[in-house]
Amino acid sequence: MKKLFISCPMRGRTDENIKDSMERMHRIAEIYAGEELEAIDTFLEGADYKGNPLICLGESIKRMQEADYFVGIRDNYEWPGCFTEHEIFAMYKGRRNMIILDGETLMPDAFEAIRNDSLVSIPVCDCK
Repeated sequence: MKKLFISCPMRGRTDENIKDSMERMHRIAEIYAGEELEAIDTFLEGADYKGNPLICLGESIKRMQEADYFVGIRDNYEWPGCFTEHEIFAMYKGRRNMIILDGETLMPDAFEAIRNDSLVSIPVCDCK
């Protein structure tokens, strides 16, 4: 069975909301792929995503090596980890098996969380 990497915003969200989003993303990816996919566990139970973002990101990237498919959200710049996962998969595995979804429709709570977070809006590139 092919494996799916799910890149899901976590900062500022409850474990329940994260798991719900990941399950919906998994189902959508299976429809896109036309086959059952095994989700790679990228949810670190009880992890402090704001306090230890690099530890969490490093664990996710390690697990990405097993992936045949990637599912994530469009306009992921507010979540540096999601942006990084997207770029790494594209660089090392290619864009052919990437499924990019509309996150604001899929997980409105995540977008509400970033609107309430004063540490948001990390520029991807501040070139002049």
